[in-house]
Amino acid sequence: MKTKHLTLIIALVCVTNFAFGQEALNKHQMVDRANEYNLNPPPAEIIVPLSEIANYGSERSNLLYSNGPLITAEGVGFGGGDVSVVQNTSMGMNAWGFAVQYLDDNRIADDFVVDSEWTIESIKLFGYQTMSFTGISTLTGAYLQIWDGSPDDPDSNVIWGDLSTNRMTSTSFTNVFRMLETESLTANSRAIMEIVCETPGLVLNPGAYWIDFSLDGSAASGPWHPPITIIGQTTTGNALQYFNEWSPMTDSGSNPPQGATFEIYGSSDPLPVPLSGYATYIVFIFIVSFMLIRYHRII
Repeated sequence: MKTKHLTLIIALVCVTNFAFGQEALNKHQMVDRANEYNLNPPPAEIIVPLSEIANYGSERSNLLYSNGPLITAEGVGFGGGDVSVVQNTSMGMNAWGFAVQYLDDNRIADDFVVDSEWTIESIKLFGYQTMSFTGISTLTGAYLQIWDGSPDDPDSNVIWGDLSTNRMTSTSFTNVFRMLETESLTANSRAIMEIVCETPGLVLNPGAYWIDFSLDGSAASGPWHPPITIIGQTTTGNALQYFNEWSPMTDSGSNPPQGATFEIYGSSDPLPVPLSGYATYIVFIFIVSFMLIRYHRII
């Protein structure tokens, strides 16, 4: 009889441990899905991963974070491509893109939030050079670094990367064209490219960080960076732009602050089971064991 009771207790321990472990896993999966969206959007902004809106090439590791969107309409552009429309008539916007030329020391920075330990394998940036009609990328370099705070704060520090190492490992056409509302939907002079940057050794703990980047290319104009674009909305983020000093990245038409577009890929460690879960588990096993011992004494 004692052997049966001992076996039952062991079985209960195993089943309960599995149940608590599964609960922790489910919580982690929910957090991972939440991480696919901007955790710090401006008011009324809905952020959708860029990769869910259009085909940006081959799939890489897990999408941890997306600062977007960029596309305003699918399949209506040149050759059936997607478009990112500057709302120059309806909203008074003016900027096709923002200067991010490496040779001129022009840079763009924007923030993102990490909620568990992230091992970042790559970061995807977006840019274009005017008169790139063919959809063949003319981008030749990407330089980036990660800050532990806003780069315009004297107390912030660069914790990964530099502005001397070309991190670009591939670049390709996104099938997206940047254009004004007043242009024809078949305008194709600003074909947006993706730039994939490998990030070896980049591991971030929970917290708020800033990405700071610059692009290089072989064409005469640019590179330029297309900002977050949302139909009916002018303010899309809080990015900074560097011209000898940091300042808000604002549209030159109606001057609303803009957000930068980028994606972060990699993996995140599972969240630990909360201490309260362990406490409940121990109490449960104690109660079951006590009841079995009482039952054995009665019979």
